[in-house]
Amino acid sequence: MSDGISALIKKSNLGRIKNFEDLIQQSRIKYGLIKEEPYFAYLNKSNDPIIRKIIDRINNYPELAVYHREEALFRVKFSEYAFIAKSSFNEYIADSDCNYTVINGSNFFRQYYAIALPKGSKYLTKFNNALKILETGKLNKLRDKYWRSKCLSNRAHNLINGLLTLLFIIQVFNVLR
Repeated sequence: MSDGISALIKKSNLGRIKNFEDLIQQSRIKYGLIKEEPYFAYLNKSNDPIIRKIIDRINNYPELAVYHREEALFRVKFSEYAFIAKSSFNEYIADSDCNYTVINGSNFFRQYYAIALPKGSKYLTKFNNALKILETGKLNKLRDKYWRSKCLSNRAHNLINGLLTLLFIIQVFNVLR
């Protein structure tokens, strides 16, 4: 299994942006990430020219970085901002709310996951059977059925909007305090 990075953006802000290179070549949409996340340290060491431009810009303009995901979602929703994070998180948000989309970061920061079991483990057969589900594509079908491209119901959509509104009020309160 693997996971990479992507940028979460409002569809109405997307314009002609199709990839990270388009994102860094324009100036209208700001972009940032959570500097305390482990992938920031990894990306900071990258020699890839696109990643270098992203990281250099965030290092030169610290206000582009966010401290937590809620702040990032707030910026994406209420301003011209793209949030760079692990693809699994961004895809979940975009698949849950039709107002967002994901700009894929190709294979940047591709992480691979593995599971190791002790020799002779009683769980070995169960894990092997689970891996067969991956190979047959059944896991992707389950993911599509329960997670992918299912814009939230009005109730769930209203819940997220209410949460973001509450975060906005908290932000205003913190500024006034």
